Formats: sequence, structure tokens, C-alpha cells
Amino acid sequence: MSIFLRGVDMPECCCGCPCCYEKADGSCFCTAVKDGEPCDIENLDQRLPNCPAEDVPEPHGRLIDADRLEDRIKNMVGKYDTAIPLNVVYRLIADAHPIIEAEEEQ
Repeated sequence: MSIFLRGVDMPECCCGCPCCYEKADGSCFCTAVKDGEPCDIENLDQRLPNCPAEDVPEPHGRLIDADRLEDRIKNMVGKYDTAIPLNVVYRLIADAHPIIEAEEEQ
């Protein structure tokens, strides 16, 4: 499972990341990495090598599960003697459930 934080810019370093927390003893840890990996306090101007954060470009259209769409198209092949009509493929794409809704241009 993943999470998408709309409106949060990709941090360039651990210091600016909402997932980096400082403990009472002054050490830092990352809550986004499994088991809360400790951050090197001297290198907070960098990101952890295994940082799971990914940038999603803006604006973007609706983001769909392409693998699920591909499976639906493959399942349609048996219903037609020849190639699937283009209007059927367009309808499948239009009906594909978005994982993340389109980003409005601001």
C-alpha cells in the first residue's frame, strides 16, 4: 500500500521531509522507511539512499492501473473474431477507474 499527499512538494533532503522526526535525544529517524531507519544527523541535507518518496509531475491526467486495463483488453479478445474494435478499447480506457484523480492546472 502507498499514500499520495496532494499538494506536498518532493523534499530535496530529509530535513525538509514530513516523514523525518527528531527524537528527544537529538537523533532523527524516517517513518517512511520500514522500521524507522535512523537518519544521519550530519547528512540531513541529503535523502536516504532507500527513500521511498517519488515525485509525481504536475499537472497530470488521471492515473489508472494500466495492468488492470491490459487484463480487461486481453479478456475481450475472445469475444471478437478479429481485432477488438477501437471504439471498444476507447470505452475501456474511459471506464478505467482512476487510482489518483487528474491534477487541475492552477
